[in-house]
Amino acid sequence: MFGGLSNFSKYCPKELFTPTNFSAEKEGEQIKLSWNQPNPNISGFQIERKIGAGSYILFDSFGKGINTANCNISEGGELYTFKLIALAGSNKSNEVTTIITPVLKASVTTSEITNITDSTATSGGTISHDGGSIVTARGVVWSTSQN
Repeated sequence: MFGGLSNFSKYCPKELFTPTNFSAEKEGEQIKLSWNQPNPNISGFQIERKIGAGSYILFDSFGKGINTANCNISEGGELYTFKLIALAGSNKSNEVTTIITPVLKASVTTSEITNITDSTATSGGTISHDGGSIVTARGVVWSTSQN
């Protein structure tokens, strides 16, 4: 309450129920979002997402007891921007944002080794997806001993 007003009042200052510590971190093939909501007098949250230079779209809505969300990574190396808003009835908090550029593992396929002789062999491979990172070197390493 603020001067007799609840967060559900359109006159309540948005700062009183704006979420804090909104962050994003990569966990495997997902982005984990987390935040704090010190004011329990809200009805829920809304998260919007933007990938790269695209437009914001509604990602998800949550009840007031939730403070984490997971987002699947569709494009490694792209900038993901998330916007979080706390809802108190029809009243909305200030927006808080977090950004992350997740890099995924590259997808590499090695060709079967052929034409094996005492001193040579033929092989190769393909990098079918760079995971959103710059490929700085390519090649095949081989040895006459294991590992």
